Amino acid sequence: MKKVMIVAVIAAFGLVSCKDNNNKALEETPQVATEQVQKQAKETKHEIVSLVHSVASSGILDSYFDIKEALQEDDAIEAKKETVNLLRELDAFKSENAEASALVKEMKREAEGMLKEDLKEQRAHFEPLSHQVKQFINIVGSDRVVYEQYCPMYNENKGGMWLSDEEELLNPLFGNMMLRCGATKLEMQP
Repeated sequence: MKKVMIVAVIAAFGLVSCKDNNNKALEETPQVATEQVQKQAKETKHEIVSLVHSVASSGILDSYFDIKEALQEDDAIEAKKETVNLLRELDAFKSENAEASALVKEMKREAEGMLKEDLKEQRAHFEPLSHQVKQFINIVGSDRVVYEQYCPMYNENKGGMWLSDEEELLNPLFGNMMLRCGATKLEMQP
């Protein structure tokens, strides 16, 4: 009888301890799920819009993003070199769309201001060029996802915008001084 009693006590302890573990697992699961949902919500706090899928803007976007990379690395010489490539791409672009052709002329004027080897001057022209490139791809389309990113501190806290081909935020308007300043505002998908 003592053996039966000991076995019963051990079994009771076993059941109680198993029951407690199950409750802990159930209590932790919603918290983990909630944290995952919150993380996803933080990651997608920007608007997503559709663009026409087109390769017509491909060369222009390649050059623009090369300039962006040079500016985020504080490399004025490389930014100037990539601006020359952008001007070449803009010269080669042909369209019957009057609005697209007018934007190409505006982009050329802005890009010509970036031919100096002065980062401050290049960035002052890059920001309005970014608005023009955004308008351009809204008309012509894109062959890739493009992100609109924004830094509220640029231009004496008036703010500034640029485009990126990656969601990771690397600020070309401040470069290494404030490389991570800003937020993604818009995702444009072909």
